[in-house]
Amino acid sequence: MKFIKIENSVLSENTYLVYDENTLRGFLIDTGSDRERIEEAVKKSSVRVEGILLTHGHFDHALSAKYFQDTGIPVYIHEKDADKLPSHKYDMSRFFGAKYDTFSADVFIEEGELALAGIPFRVIHTPGHSAGGVCYYFEEDGVVFTGDTLFSEDIGRSDFKDGSFETLKASIVDKLFVLPDSVKVCPGHEEDTTIGKEKNNKDLFRQ
Repeated sequence: MKFIKIENSVLSENTYLVYDENTLRGFLIDTGSDRERIEEAVKKSSVRVEGILLTHGHFDHALSAKYFQDTGIPVYIHEKDADKLPSHKYDMSRFFGAKYDTFSADVFIEEGELALAGIPFRVIHTPGHSAGGVCYYFEEDGVVFTGDTLFSEDIGRSDFKDGSFETLKASIVDKLFVLPDSVKVCPGHEEDTTIGKEKNNKDLFRQ
């Protein structure tokens, strides 16, 4: 598995193009605001995109999802965050004054093993930032895409309607910190880190 990181202009959200370098089949994780930059990365890599995996339903991670969905690419999300996509009431766009077209996901996912474009990975349900937040763990490659659950030297916000600091902390400690220390963490914003580095950060959960 290979991946390309695309940083978007709105809230510096990270989109990831994940693909098999042999088959050039792949998918996108969290399609942010800069559709043209994402399209350019796809075109340059010659990857055939077969799906969009959302880590959660907040607007900055889904701003261009409908555009790609309209080209025939299905959108995947955990069912507990599915209600954020068809209504601006729950996607935090009003909070930030953003506007975009609503849509609905095609596939609901839950915690467990999954494969897309011939690439196997594990869906890890990590509520706390949002009720249906998930991380995508690629065990063979030692990489986990954490959305807004875990960042470099920080954790996601938990002050939204369906957020909870204690739930988020439990998700990170019980589900992410059990992964090997060497696992690379690719978050929804900012720079990469590792499980080991964040696990040893004594200030990570300081409020």
